[in-house]
Amino acid sequence: MVKLFCALAGAAGSAFSVRVDKSDTVDDLRNMIRDHPQFGHPNSKLQLFLAKKGGAWLNSDGAAAVTLDEHGNPQGFDKMDPSLWIKNDRYFGEKFQPNEGQIHVLAVVPTEAAVVPALSQQSFFWKEPKSLVATTGANWDFQNSLDLGNLASAIGCHYEAWRDGKTDKRTHPLFVCLDGPGTVKSRLLDEFPKILQQRIFRDETQGDPAMKQLLQTAYNFKITFENGTTDNYGISDPRKMIGTRMLYQLQESDWTMFNANPVNQVFSAEVLTKLSAITETDSNRMCVILCVDSLQKLQHEPGSKHSEFYTAFASLCDLVNASKCWLIVICAATIYQPVDEFLAASPQWREMLQTTSLKRPKIDGRDVFDTFDYGNGALTQLLVDDMGGHGRALEELFNVMLQNQGQAFEFIPVMHNVLAAIRQAYPAIVAQMQSMKQAFLAVISRRRVDGNSLFGILTLDQVISCGLIRLDGTQLQCPFILYMLLETHDIPWSKHATYAPAERLEDLKPWQLWEHFNCKFRVLKSQAFAQEESVLWTDIHHGARFGDGCNRRVIERQLTYALADKRMPTKTKGFKEERCSCGNDQGKCFLYQPADGSPSGDAFLCLEDATKGFFHEVHQCKCVEGNLSLDVFEQERLKAAGPDDLFILYCTSLVTTDLCLLPNSAFVDATCWEAYYGPFAARAFFIKSVPLPCINTSSEVQLEFVEGVGPAYRARIAKKRPFTSLEDAFVKTKIPVKVLRRFKFNTDSR
Repeated sequence: MVKLFCALAGAAGSAFSVRVDKSDTVDDLRNMIRDHPQFGHPNSKLQLFLAKKGGAWLNSDGAAAVTLDEHGNPQGFDKMDPSLWIKNDRYFGEKFQPNEGQIHVLAVVPTEAAVVPALSQQSFFWKEPKSLVATTGANWDFQNSLDLGNLASAIGCHYEAWRDGKTDKRTHPLFVCLDGPGTVKSRLLDEFPKILQQRIFRDETQGDPAMKQLLQTAYNFKITFENGTTDNYGISDPRKMIGTRMLYQLQESDWTMFNANPVNQVFSAEVLTKLSAITETDSNRMCVILCVDSLQKLQHEPGSKHSEFYTAFASLCDLVNASKCWLIVICAATIYQPVDEFLAASPQWREMLQTTSLKRPKIDGRDVFDTFDYGNGALTQLLVDDMGGHGRALEELFNVMLQNQGQAFEFIPVMHNVLAAIRQAYPAIVAQMQSMKQAFLAVISRRRVDGNSLFGILTLDQVISCGLIRLDGTQLQCPFILYMLLETHDIPWSKHATYAPAERLEDLKPWQLWEHFNCKFRVLKSQAFAQEESVLWTDIHHGARFGDGCNRRVIERQLTYALADKRMPTKTKGFKEERCSCGNDQGKCFLYQPADGSPSGDAFLCLEDATKGFFHEVHQCKCVEGNLSLDVFEQERLKAAGPDDLFILYCTSLVTTDLCLLPNSAFVDATCWEAYYGPFAARAFFIKSVPLPCINTSSEVQLEFVEGVGPAYRARIAKKRPFTSLEDAFVKTKIPVKVLRRFKFNTDSR
């Protein structure tokens, strides 16, 4: 036990002692003080402060001389955390022994008047808002995605309606930005006032001069329901949740203390009146730009017109339509359904603003990733492309590469570190992995989605709010990095055995055989499309270019990617009513990559026509310079596919032939890679456009980038090289020829 002396801050003759055990908490101490007969405030919301200043304990006179600031706190003293132990080193420590005449704890009894002065007594003044973005990307050059002409027209109409006293909601636009987390919505809100003031009316002949003058002198509010102002404690009216945050910008108190005073819980219109008074600006000569971020934090129940979200959104519309000053409002959220519900029942003019998919970020026109190339510009670009233009993902990539600056560039470790950082940045993805897999498969299948769509246990809004998923019209989009998060999770998909052979699961590596890459992509599609009902073959290969006869309905089953152990024919001789000779049946379906030495076809699988029976889908990859002719295409088809088989050619060049002349055929060429591969497009482009490492001259790190090469093979190659030929490399290293073929064998270094 230890004896502590306590005193009421600023009160003479109030000292008394209590005995506490060092294992007690500050909360235990607070209860003892509150119950002490000499204290006199048994029902108070007591706050405790350490009675130490300049490293020395106060005496009774010092405690009596303590003054309280405008918030009712003793100036210059540390507030004690109720959850910490008395013996915590911040307070008394394990070896504390009191001395005579010391005061150890200051007690403060808050009163409503002491906590925060009344609104009329507070000092309010105009303050420019803080930025909504405080992360790395805040310094990057803004990449504008807005239609400035359309924006200028909407602002002009809004001004004229306000000037003429019109309150019809069809004449006043509410600007709305909806997208997932980390998609630069907050940055758009930060830049929106500058865009209105500096970008949309550059021409002197554009716009009403009075309107432009108001814009140039506009007052800007930026409020958020995150980042330090999440708590709505004590505010029951959602309209006041907005107004209180606006008023908060006009003073210096911290949010918790400010929000605790009911006097500060006001409507937005009251704040605008206050702003008019403190700036001495007539409301009818004042423009205000209000930016409201993270509205999704407000509670909402589908179909309810009384939820926090619905009420707050309605209040923003009322402000836009009938404010005394000219008020421009932009708001952002990660959820769509409550906005759609509101707008479906209201003729309110809304301007939906789309965020941009970021290109390589710059600062003052200089590419921020150029610093990290180290001669590996193509690999750096691939990492950037893997982030899919998501701002938060690009920030995490930049931070990882910044930490590795000055070290040798190693693609795989960087990728692992980026994945770890993104797991931290998007914890909801990890927590909802099964539902996110369903959302990813919806991306792969180009499935149409709406507010009623479910992904496992999550709704559309919920998967978008997890992150790395975007809604484009009625379809979802995602970056390649989401696929890597899913694949590298502890329980990827179902089992590796039902996805691809273990030696083919090397998606982290930048260089893979194009044939293997396409096989894995096709197996993923089978997971997305496998169902009881038949599907159109053209839907499975959405984005490809098709000839006649491709619009078949087929039974799609989940595939297993298998390496054939014998030379198997890729073509059939017409439909078969029973199981195909390849060994596929309804219980287990294979996508085969033929054995080395097979005369044609890079992969094939057995499909069942919904009415005619079984046939083959045959894949062929073709790397050619220049355009591909009809004759070459027909030769490739004749070698690999039967007349009733469906044949798809993957080509690095342009196919210019007339597709109508190619029945039962499709191809993916330079014109449709993005549409066909979706989030995998950059990886596919890299595989076919960036030369493989040279086995003789590339660094050891680069050797391991190649599919099938691990630490053991890398070390063996480095020890035995140089090699004069493929055969020489095989003799010296005993590495399989199919792996060695993936290297260049000239002396040109990457």
